[in-house]
Amino acid sequence: MQQQRLVYFDEDYLSRSWRMLTRVPGWSKPVILLSLAALVPIFGPLALLGYTLEWARLTAWGIDSSPKQAGVDIWACIAVGWRAFLVSVCWALPYALVVGILRSLGGNGVVGDVLSFLITLLGVFVSIVIMVACLRATIYQQLTAGLGLGRIIEMVETDPKGLLRIAGISLFASVVIMVVSGIIMTVGSMASLAPLIDVIGDLAYAETPAELGKAFGAIFAALGPTFAITAIVTTYIGTLFSLIITNAVGLWMLQFDVPAWGDKDAPLPTRIPPAPRFWNAPTSPVVPAAPLLPDQNIYPEQPQDPQDPPVA
Repeated sequence: MQQQRLVYFDEDYLSRSWRMLTRVPGWSKPVILLSLAALVPIFGPLALLGYTLEWARLTAWGIDSSPKQAGVDIWACIAVGWRAFLVSVCWALPYALVVGILRSLGGNGVVGDVLSFLITLLGVFVSIVIMVACLRATIYQQLTAGLGLGRIIEMVETDPKGLLRIAGISLFASVVIMVVSGIIMTVGSMASLAPLIDVIGDLAYAETPAELGKAFGAIFAALGPTFAITAIVTTYIGTLFSLIITNAVGLWMLQFDVPAWGDKDAPLPTRIPPAPRFWNAPTSPVVPAAPLLPDQNIYPEQPQDPQDPPVA
């Protein structure tokens, strides 16, 4: 079967990534499993991060694929996620330092509130830039590839509008999660209103630590199911958007012709112009890709050939 290569568009990141995610029957299975894994401390989030980056890696190479549903190497996902976590920390620490200085200069009042709002929006964009760095480290399978400030800035400067579109998806995801969690908490609280009134009355008249503990335990028992449902649902939605957003970064990176990359310090190849937008095009437009010659070596300093991906 001839390998197919994705076409680069400079729009439709959300819808295109969604179609790539959901076009294969059983697509919800890995989302559910990843959502459950994300609830496991430390290893779960790392596995989720590594899994999403491995799928985005294939997309960045131009391979038209969907998330892998079977035969996933969990430890390989964790290793990829750990490398991406280190890249994120290296980028996030100086950003946090700059944000701290700006907040101290803004002070309180209207100026401080406006500055805080702008910093929040900037933080969303910076998080997408960090995802670009993580994906670059995943493509090269090297930590230092994600720390190449010059190359990352060069990529961002080439198409900041595309990253802003993806940042918009991230903001949309945050709003959806907030609305859904608010609805669940409101409905759950109303359903538990009667027992809560009694518990609050007991809490008001509690005099000893034992009575206080009993009252708080009753509150937790009344609202516990609501908190649990909220956590499960929002984690599922967050996992869904994590896959979509990370893969969208892979779609954005198509313009940089990843198969033509040299070592991690080499100049970027000429940018691929966006393809014309055909409204009747297939859900995932593809063009034939040039096959990798058998004697063409892939050196450690170059992006790893994804023909035999270890994870996804």
